[in-house]
Amino acid sequence: LSEMRFVAQQYPAIPPRIVLQLGTLRSALALGRDRDLGSLEPGKLADLVAVPLSGGSPDPYELLFDSDAPPAAVWRKGVRVCG
Repeated sequence: LSEMRFVAQQYPAIPPRIVLQLGTLRSALALGRDRDLGSLEPGKLADLVAVPLSGGSPDPYELLFDSDAPPAAVWRKGVRVCG
């Protein structure tokens, strides 16, 4: 998350939605792991992070990258591991 936030701040011309895709599904695709990771779909490993969002923008992608809030919870293979 911190790396994606850094990219979003350093390259504001890249839409936040694309930054999130680069850090999730496209990264999994580049590593050959897109069948297991990178998106929330039936049959995938359910690795995910919940992040609290608050602010003035109606765009959740902007809220995610404009915030410095840490993850509220993390799941690995569908099991909550923190938060």
